[in-house]
Amino acid sequence: MQKKEALEFRINMLHDLRMELDQLKACQTQAVIFGLTGAGIMLGLTNAFQADSLFPILLLMPLLTLLPFWIIFFDKARTISRIIGFIRVQEEFAIKGYIKGMIGWETAMKQYWKNKKDVALQDITEANERRNKLQKKILYSTYWFTVYIVFWLFSIICIVLSLYVAMIQKDWISYSYGSLFAIILISSVPFAVSYHHGTRMFKKEKASIGFSKFVNKMIILHVGMFVFMIIGESLLYSLDYMSWTGLIFMYIFSCFYIIFLYVSNLSLWLFRHITDGRYSYDIFEFRWRRILTEVVQQET
Repeated sequence: MQKKEALEFRINMLHDLRMELDQLKACQTQAVIFGLTGAGIMLGLTNAFQADSLFPILLLMPLLTLLPFWIIFFDKARTISRIIGFIRVQEEFAIKGYIKGMIGWETAMKQYWKNKKDVALQDITEANERRNKLQKKILYSTYWFTVYIVFWLFSIICIVLSLYVAMIQKDWISYSYGSLFAIILISSVPFAVSYHHGTRMFKKEKASIGFSKFVNKMIILHVGMFVFMIIGESLLYSLDYMSWTGLIFMYIFSCFYIIFLYVSNLSLWLFRHITDGRYSYDIFEFRWRRILTEVVQQET
């Protein structure tokens, strides 16, 4: 392929990729709007059912829109980061007049998944060393941090409000210092274990563990935490701290609460890696450069 044809090919490809980036960013915006607006509408509609016996459970329903769109938002961010890394390398090759790595996006993705394990660890390690010198902090990424906090706070409001109504208004749970302390303990242990485990995995294994492995480990962890909460709530019921209706509510509450912890940890893991880990722009740039200059050239 001649340099003129290669340049034209790259220009068209980069144009298409930028259009795809615009669509992905629009998808992210829609995820935030639909997630928060849908949750707000559902939370507002529950006011019409304050006298209903299921009112505390209805207060958990906004999580059905918050949690899926929360994880969708950060998963799309990972795709955006991957494309931006690819665009950076292609632009660099175009400026230098290189013909190497002259493949389309779909073919490049095929090469990416085929050689991912072979090139990922070394490039991630090199990029981590370079990035650590800059002392990059996740809080510098105001946009990602704000989105994460908004989804997190909205979810917490629904969870706390539901538990408050069940305890104070419906009297499903005995309102005493003993029951209050026990419920806080049963809820705080999964919270602390979940976020501690997620943070530890990010710090110690961020160069070697992928998203699928992290998901599998977190599923096992949160299933265990759900069992812990069920046992603790059953013990409270045996001590007459709650009614039978309260026990059923707590089982449902525990299910939503554990799913919230699971989704918030996955989103936090993606957020950390997008800003300061294996899914950052710099690391994808490292990986694409290695794939396009070495792997592709070896096969051609």
